[in-house]
Amino acid sequence: MEQTADEIRRLKACINDLISVLALPAIWSGGEPSQVVSTLLDVLLGMLDLDFVYAKLNDPISGAPSEIVRLAQPGNVRASTQEIGQVLNTWLRDDPHTSSWVVRNPVGDGDVSIAPFRPGLQDSIDVVVAGSGRANFPTATERLLLGVAANQAAIGLQEARLLSDQRRVAEELDQRVAERTRQLIIVNEDLRRENTERRRAEEALRESEERWRAVFDNSAAGIALANPSGRFLAGNLAYQKMLGYSEKELRELSFLDITHEDYRDGNSELTTELLEGKRQYFEMEKRYRRKDGNLIWVRVHVSLVSGKQITPRFLLTIVDNITELKRAEEGLRDAQMTLAHVTRVATLGEMTASIAHEINQPLGALVNNANACLGWLSTENLEEVRNSVELMLDDAQRVTEIITRVRSLVKKAPPQKD
Repeated sequence: MEQTADEIRRLKACINDLISVLALPAIWSGGEPSQVVSTLLDVLLGMLDLDFVYAKLNDPISGAPSEIVRLAQPGNVRASTQEIGQVLNTWLRDDPHTSSWVVRNPVGDGDVSIAPFRPGLQDSIDVVVAGSGRANFPTATERLLLGVAANQAAIGLQEARLLSDQRRVAEELDQRVAERTRQLIIVNEDLRRENTERRRAEEALRESEERWRAVFDNSAAGIALANPSGRFLAGNLAYQKMLGYSEKELRELSFLDITHEDYRDGNSELTTELLEGKRQYFEMEKRYRRKDGNLIWVRVHVSLVSGKQITPRFLLTIVDNITELKRAEEGLRDAQMTLAHVTRVATLGEMTASIAHEINQPLGALVNNANACLGWLSTENLEEVRNSVELMLDDAQRVTEIITRVRSLVKKAPPQKD
């Protein structure tokens, strides 16, 4: 009866221990892998009255093993966890199928019995080794408890690692969502900034266009736009009034069509140099032919409007309508020519009178001396005749000298004082 009672007590204790082992998942549920293994080793150490318990884990990500040891008397241990693992792994490599050994105690003095267990799911726990100084260790019940506990721990460790992976994936997902959200915020901010800058640019462009339109429409100077071939694209009211064409009619013409023939070649050369970049602008005075056929003088300033987004265009500005000025200049030139002619005629008259006066004196003396010579010849006074002839020669010489001086004056010879 007493043996039967002991067996019943051992059976109840075994059942209680099994229940405790089977309840372990409830303890470590939701914990980290290290918490699962630590809980398993602590429970086995106290439940089986062990000297130590050792576990070697496999890291499924890095592949590097990790080792954990729980000791009944940690203060007396002189070896590290790695040294304990090296001693135990020597026995495990020699005969991995042996269920137990009596070996030198790696955590104290003397010998110790060890029992290794390899769970079915060895990708998480490589081996669990329990060690005890009792001679009958491990009993069949202890071996059962160790196997069930190791398998429970392997399953729990798998669940913990799956949960950890889920948490890691969730955290990575949260980080990705946060990063994507941050990027979307940045993109939205960039879009908002670009929209703001675009609105500002559009507003500035609109204001610039309004200012240009105000200047274009209200300017007293004639302003026109033309394409590279010279055909008009637009012309303001002042330009239309100067030429007598409407804007619609101007669009059918080029600025060379209304340019007088005398100025077309020069105008073409200047516009070609403008298109080739040889000059930035040019100015010229030329004559335009109005719609009614009349010619007007204009001073034209031509520049090239270019940009990345637009086709180059000519900007023509008639700075001043100089038709009246040109007419006044022509009238002034005519008056100056008339005055010069009158001055020349008056000067010629004065000079003619002066020359006639100068010549009349020697000519009169010449006539008088000739008459005297005739009188002396009738009396046959040859001496007086000779004197009269000499005086006649002197008067003729004076006439010759006067004519010579007049000719010198016409030839712009240097003056000679006598």
